[in-house]
Amino acid sequence: MKRFLTMSLLLCLAASLMLAGCTSEDPAPLGGTETSENPVALTPPEPDPEPSEDDLVTIGNPNAEEDDESMTTLPNPNADDDDPGAITGGWSESRNLTDEDRAVFDAAMEGLVGMIYEPLSVETQIVAGTNYRFLCNATGVYPDAVTEQKYVIIWHKLDGEAEITEIYDVGGAPSEPMFSGGWTDYRALTAEDRAVFDQAMADLDGVAYVPISVATQIVAGTNYRFFCDATAVYPGAEPTSKYVTIYQDLEGNVEITNIEDLETPFIVGGYSEFRGLTDEDWEVFEEAMLSWTGVRYQPFAVATQVVSGTNYRFLCTAKDVYPGAQPTTKKVVIYKDLEGNVEITEIVDED
Repeated sequence: MKRFLTMSLLLCLAASLMLAGCTSEDPAPLGGTETSENPVALTPPEPDPEPSEDDLVTIGNPNAEEDDESMTTLPNPNADDDDPGAITGGWSESRNLTDEDRAVFDAAMEGLVGMIYEPLSVETQIVAGTNYRFLCNATGVYPDAVTEQKYVIIWHKLDGEAEITEIYDVGGAPSEPMFSGGWTDYRALTAEDRAVFDQAMADLDGVAYVPISVATQIVAGTNYRFFCDATAVYPGAEPTSKYVTIYQDLEGNVEITNIEDLETPFIVGGYSEFRGLTDEDWEVFEEAMLSWTGVRYQPFAVATQVVSGTNYRFLCTAKDVYPGAQPTTKKVVIYKDLEGNVEITEIVDED
């Protein structure tokens, strides 16, 4: 009987324990630590999905090693003002050329012949792209040419194209586009030019002036600079070459402002006076200058000298082939031998 009661009590106790286990919300962890009355179940975050190829942006060579020289580090446009690597709007300090600088220079200067430019140093300027200012030795491709130093400005655009924007002498200022204030190239006279010349010269007696070519300058009105043959009105007079400058105001009134000699030293043997070009002169000039580019020469007068063959001294307007270049006046001497071969022997400034 006692054994029966003992077994009954044990069974009742076990049943009670099982019932308590089924109704408990969160059993106490081992060690006796209490739990909160309203526990919150934490769900671990799902891992981020692997990015697709469309989501990736590769900068530089994707196959390059981390220290591969083919990876290019570009200047940071948001760098501090004291960062010498990128100064937006300002020129960097002058430095030696890198391979990249040389590649930009060579790309821009390709096809520019007639003058050899050898870059010595470079400065850069961050704009919409990059401006490069190269300090160069510049030497004309003709006998006894004198080497000068010039600045060559090249704009390297964002699309990679390189363009010459300026070439000017060291110590000089960058040239401005030739609008008001600059002289044009010399050219043949139009009917309007001739009317201006005739009106201004109508009362000038004693010397007969024959205009050969003209250059103009826009001011408050227009300046005309005529290159002329001038012959005194008396028997046996020899023609000379002169510049006649005429100003026409905005109302159409004209006035001679200057007449000056073209200085041509007398050479025994000897050069003729300057005159307008004939078809034969043009053929000689064009044949000699056929492969000459980089500087555009426009002849407007010529003098000749008979030697063992013929020397031609052409008076030309010369303009470098780049934006904003200003014209200058040059003498181009060409020798034509007895067999008809031509050769440039000298190019000098017209004093």
